[in-house]
Amino acid sequence: AFAALAGQLLETLPADERDVLVKLSLLPEITPETVRALGGAASAEELLEALHARQLLVMRGDSSRTVFHLHDLLREYLRNRLAEELSSADLTALMENVATLMNELGYVDAAADLALQARAWPLARRLISERAETLLAQGRRATLVDRCSALPADQLDAWLCYWLGVATASDDSIAASVRAELADRLGARAPPLWQETTRWRHAIPQYEM
Repeated sequence: AFAALAGQLLETLPADERDVLVKLSLLPEITPETVRALGGAASAEELLEALHARQLLVMRGDSSRTVFHLHDLLREYLRNRLAEELSSADLTALMENVATLMNELGYVDAAADLALQARAWPLARRLISERAETLLAQGRRATLVDRCSALPADQLDAWLCYWLGVATASDDSIAASVRAELADRLGARAPPLWQETTRWRHAIPQYEM
């Protein structure tokens, strides 16, 4: 029932508004800046106000800047519509492009997650690696491990093996030591946390690879 209603609403929109709205389903939040980054409209503010007036966007919380969100059901419908209307290759390219834009705009976590959803492995690997030290400093080891686990095994380069070694050191010391050793053998340059990692590695029983 909702899909039929959403489809009818979508068909009433001008083509440019409809195209932008579907792409907005990939964003964590919607602002004039994100709309302009998508190349959606000469006047992003007017477009967002028009969509808001049609009750297709909602505003949440108090903010000093204009921030909109999609209703959850509408976001799901639009994501499904993207998958139906675009080829697999085109959808992957779009999601990869949006993930890159999101990262540039500061939505670093959402960018990494979208790159993983797109199976854009080189981009996902780069974004995860760039964010790894910050995630560890924030105590978000599980997030780092989950993102690395979502990558195919052949995408775990030396840097990610190193960060996984740090992230899992207290949970699985043997696996952590293996990953750190692999990073050594692949030639990763030691980042700032290397001395800390070296200390726990020397405390781990020897193993054979």
